[in-house]
Amino acid sequence: MYWCTIHKVPELSEKNHVVLVEPLIQKGNEAFVHHLLMYECVGGDPSEYDHYIDFYGHQCHHTNMPDAMKRCEGVFLAWGVGGEDLVLPEYVGLPLVPSPTKYYMMEIHYDNPNLIEGIVDNSGFRIYYTPKLRKYDAGTLMIGSTVSSRVIVPPKQEKYIVTGHSNPKCLDPVLPEDGIKFLGVLLHSHLLGRGLKARHFRKSEELPFLGADTNYDFNYQEYRYYTEEVAFLPGDQITVECTYDSSKRDTATFIVIA
Repeated sequence: MYWCTIHKVPELSEKNHVVLVEPLIQKGNEAFVHHLLMYECVGGDPSEYDHYIDFYGHQCHHTNMPDAMKRCEGVFLAWGVGGEDLVLPEYVGLPLVPSPTKYYMMEIHYDNPNLIEGIVDNSGFRIYYTPKLRKYDAGTLMIGSTVSSRVIVPPKQEKYIVTGHSNPKCLDPVLPEDGIKFLGVLLHSHLLGRGLKARHFRKSEELPFLGADTNYDFNYQEYRYYTEEVAFLPGDQITVECTYDSSKRDTATFIVIA
């Protein structure tokens, strides 16, 4: 199950930088919390978000999900099971801009295959930020296969590959002329995932992988920092390959949010 809550940014008099993020998984619930995401909310009237500030939350991606939550799409923070703190380099920070109407939505994915009852959870993030700005702003770019029931993994397959592509026509309009630089990568899949590759292309040439794990472990999803930053220029493309093993399943698996 995916559960979403709305949170308002503290009042700031000036721009701040997030420099450290700690995942806070409630003690005793480690087996049930699969991942945390925080999305930036854009558009809409502030009163729509304020209504949900003290609200216990709502099931994410549900047909009855409030309209305000549907406007929260840009990924700001991410954590996966087995991961540790997000520690940004000394010259980089995630920007927090002063605004009386800045909201974020936190999504928690709970995994309870044994249907254990009576679980109460208060997991989340502890975010450290400072007005002492660093040289560069950071951000999160999420690329992969779309989450859709039209993406199907057939049964009895030891190596079934699903790909997702970043189209330069989508990314180029928001990239600076000299491009951006990647600091690291977080590879993410679910139980059938056995391998992941983030492939990087420039014109007709394939560059070194941005990330690769041919022995993917569902229980170890950690940020992998580069020893040197990787340049991503206008016109570049990323293709993410996800390898699934459904050899022990008798029915097809649909890539959906449940």
